Amino acid sequence: MTTQKFTNLLLYPHSDEKPEMGEVERLIIRYPYCQSFHILRAKMQEYTRHPDAKKSLHLAAAYSTDRTFLYHTMKNLHKDKSLNMPKQVVDFTHIFDE
Repeated sequence: MTTQKFTNLLLYPHSDEKPEMGEVERLIIRYPYCQSFHILRAKMQEYTRHPDAKKSLHLAAAYSTDRTFLYHTMKNLHKDKSLNMPKQVVDFTHIFDE
């Protein structure tokens, strides 16, 4: 997964280029305290109506440093691609360069 693809997935879960859930799970296993990976899994599972979506949302909330961001992210999940979310700046370039 590239940095650009990861950023697009966080911003637009409607995107056609979704990673496999196994890819996100491997990232969570490798970086268990990364809130963005937990948010991504929660968004993907909620968007696809996965049975474990509620559990993933609870885990994302537990690892989140800003639950307001998580709330706005999940609230706007099924709306159009022009989401009105608070800005969050995170540098993930070192993760994908390994």
